[in-house]
Amino acid sequence: VRGEIASQLSPVAIARLGSHLLFANAMIDAAYYIGIRDRTRVDPSIAIWADHRSSSTASALRNLRKYISAPKEHRFSSEEDGFSIYDAAGLGRDENSWAPRPYGAYSLLRDIRKRSFPKVSDCFDVKQGVRTGLNGAFLVKKEFVLSLPEKERAFFKPAVVNESINNGQLSDRIYVFYPYDQNGCFFKREIELKRSVPVYFEKLLRPHKEKLQKRARIDESEWWILSEHRAWQTTPRPKIVSTYFGKSDSFAWDPSGTYVVVQGHAWLRLGGKTTKDFPNQVGLAYLAVLNDSIVDILLSGVSNHVGGGQWNLSKRFIAEMPLPDLFASGVSTELLKELSEFGQAIHKGRDFDRDKLTKFVRSIFSVTSPM
Repeated sequence: VRGEIASQLSPVAIARLGSHLLFANAMIDAAYYIGIRDRTRVDPSIAIWADHRSSSTASALRNLRKYISAPKEHRFSSEEDGFSIYDAAGLGRDENSWAPRPYGAYSLLRDIRKRSFPKVSDCFDVKQGVRTGLNGAFLVKKEFVLSLPEKERAFFKPAVVNESINNGQLSDRIYVFYPYDQNGCFFKREIELKRSVPVYFEKLLRPHKEKLQKRARIDESEWWILSEHRAWQTTPRPKIVSTYFGKSDSFAWDPSGTYVVVQGHAWLRLGGKTTKDFPNQVGLAYLAVLNDSIVDILLSGVSNHVGGGQWNLSKRFIAEMPLPDLFASGVSTELLKELSEFGQAIHKGRDFDRDKLTKFVRSIFSVTSPM
């Protein structure tokens, strides 16, 4: 649709207004597009962005009047608290995303992309986590697992859910029932299931049996399986993990690959298969980069806002985010060492010099101006 419109119209102004209160029951951001039937027009379109607050939309529209009325040579890109207005060359002229972004993110991404900087998709395969089909039956607290007989505990794995990641640190407070290997589920018959996990069966599975049988695309004769177990998770592999929605402190490092991602995403090294392919030092170095404040700016430039200062961290957005290739053979050993030390502090929940990390990460992205 964007491509077809762009072939017929020249954009004048494109706005993205983040408040969901502008229209009753709106589930997505409000937006508007103004174009004219003049394909010879070369002026850049005016980009208007406002965050989730209603006051930001009002401020943006008031300032837009001033921006339009000013002579073009006297227009200055504006980035205020909650909104941005600026000229965006190329916006609305092809089938790529037309979503205006905060000016700081727009200008940062423009500068980084001029240098053909690597992206997340150049280094990682971002995978979606498990779909249980009924969290109440399959997700349990660590205390519950520890109360089970030892033979039953083997069928539970620490899970990545929203509460598992805090300030870049991964915790095993929540576990998921995960009876899978490369050949699929261990239990083909209900009697096998009941014999292997009798306590769990009686306390959680049996009470939820009817609901589990009614799940879409589930064979009633195997009602205890997860809706989507994600076969790539049956073999433990080191990975970066994230929540579904979040910001720079919503990424963590799973060096042993023992965690099963449920409510979130996993970043697997592109083409990697073994622990050697994703060394611990590199994982910790990436953890340091991803927990720096510059990532919040980058996320605002590639992702959609979902409220509370959080961003959608799914593959279709995150894949376009610039990220250094720390797997490259030419990467300085000293750089990896320093970054991994920051990452280790984050991973262990220890204090570190955040300002020093920020300066270090900005130097990697070749960013010198304050943001």
